[in-house]
Amino acid sequence: MREIIKKLQNDIERYDKILFFDSPKLLRELCRDGAMKSREQKVLVLSTGRGSFEEGNFTFRQLTDSEARLLKALYDTYDFSDKFVLVAERACYAGLYNFVATGLLSREDMVRALLGEW
Repeated sequence: MREIIKKLQNDIERYDKILFFDSPKLLRELCRDGAMKSREQKVLVLSTGRGSFEEGNFTFRQLTDSEARLLKALYDTYDFSDKFVLVAERACYAGLYNFVATGLLSREDMVRALLGEW
């Protein structure tokens, strides 16, 4: 547990944003549609569903299921920082995912909102 906490602290210092996807399905959709395009910000994307690789300013890191559970538990601890963002596919009507699912927001605009580019 200490190892992942230390890694997260280092990542918060190293990256402009950390996007933690609890749903590999949503991340696949964003990547497939080209919404995860290279931007000026250095972004770390965490998920259980994709391998680890770099693409432009995006670094994708695959997590084990136990690492993902621990990060979900730690999320509230790092809520003070706007750098660590949990992107969840929950039944929350005001959530970004729901706006995309209902067509009110494009996937590209969702990524822009997550990165604070609005």
